[in-house]
Amino acid sequence: MKLTQEQKIEIMKYICDVPRYRETCFELYDHIVNAFEMTDRSIFNHNEISKIVNEDFGGFLKIAELEAQNHQLLSKRYFKFFVQEVINTFKQPQGLVYLGLLFICCSTFATDLPATFNVKPMLLAVLILSLFILAFGYASVYYKERKYGRPSLLDGFIKKSSSVLLIFSSATIFLLLGKEPVLYLSDNFKLGIAWSLFLITSLYVKSYMKFYKRRIKLVIG
Repeated sequence: MKLTQEQKIEIMKYICDVPRYRETCFELYDHIVNAFEMTDRSIFNHNEISKIVNEDFGGFLKIAELEAQNHQLLSKRYFKFFVQEVINTFKQPQGLVYLGLLFICCSTFATDLPATFNVKPMLLAVLILSLFILAFGYASVYYKERKYGRPSLLDGFIKKSSSVLLIFSSATIFLLLGKEPVLYLSDNFKLGIAWSLFLITSLYVKSYMKFYKRRIKLVIG
């Protein structure tokens, strides 16, 4: 049977009380619409919708259970994808640039440098970039949730991946490069850490934005 627009809206309203995440809701909606339109069903009501859900998915409770499992699996899978994206950055031509910069960072540990060398602008840039990734990640989650009315399966991964850089950079600056570091470090060593932190931050930002565009944006809409 061919469903009307009103019937499709009725399906969406009926089924989306149980699924928490919009991917599940949209997938379930498409399945039910196809079940009506691709078969010889002639009756449309809530009982018929429930029948499709029970026969094809094992009921709404089973859907909620599978959704929770998929949430954990998807987060782990995307974490592996993201690590691979970082690795791929080194495999590209610009990866040689990062390796060269890393060599320069390491060389500063054994180089005599002026005592007046100021690393504050570099650390400020690190914090600004870290805050940008944090704001970008959380803003994208908030915007999509407001747009679709429910969260995404990837929201947890997006929040964690956009927060880890700020946590790492802040901890490094506070514990090793602050006014009262937990370890006594020479100025050369501090400069090497500052340069390395700036390089890591740049690499993370580049990889994060590429990964978001290639994989996350296509999934969350």
